[in-house]
Amino acid sequence: MTRAELKRQIEILLAAGDQRIRNGFIASVAEIVNDATLSLIARALDRGDIEAAIDAVGVERAAFRALEDAIGSTYSAGGVHAAKTLPSLRDSSGARVVVRFDARNERAEEWLRDHSSSLVTSVMDDQRAAIRSALTDGMMAGQNPRTTALDVVGRISGNSRSGGIVGLTSQQERTVAWVRRALQEGDADALRRYMTLTRRDKRFDRSIAKVIDGTKKLTPDDVVKITGRLSDSYLQLRGGSCRECG
Repeated sequence: MTRAELKRQIEILLAAGDQRIRNGFIASVAEIVNDATLSLIARALDRGDIEAAIDAVGVERAAFRALEDAIGSTYSAGGVHAAKTLPSLRDSSGARVVVRFDARNERAEEWLRDHSSSLVTSVMDDQRAAIRSALTDGMMAGQNPRTTALDVVGRISGNSRSGGIVGLTSQQERTVAWVRRALQEGDADALRRYMTLTRRDKRFDRSIAKVIDGTKKLTPDDVVKITGRLSDSYLQLRGGSCRECG
């Protein structure tokens, strides 16, 4: 096998692994938001208990099993490929030595367990921080608890939820938060900044431009749609980099 062929095979392997992990991450987030009980989150917020509201969202290790499974299968696929592309080996008698990757090997399992555990723990910690920030902002703004809960877990679209901030990094959540405020307040300067975001849904640009020049005001539904599209785009971006997400 030539160096170019090997490079191409590795690129294909990495692309497949990234897609597998992205799908696992998105599936884990979908399980969390679809299983979340909106009334429990809203009741916790109504009594001012942020930590209980975070717990009610359901960001826990068991919810990330799809991500951990994806990491495991990607690790195994990489090991099998590496073993198959090793140069021919022979023992002292000249007989060919067969090398196989064993994902059940104790050392291999230990590495995978430690790596996936560290990654999922990092994801969970960042998730709780992002959710805490969003819930706190909603409370401080005097927003209806149910609306705040919906901003976090998303609204029903078809048979699932979308447009929430679960799955986003803390930084992405902060971006969604200032965009939401800018849309609600019609802040022209902030909206000009929004128009520079590469992950925005450009289908709303005409409406945003009218808000900036003062000829249009957005409805609450408009705000939900625009921020929801931005959140969904960030979620896809996060999932795409989740080999090292955290």
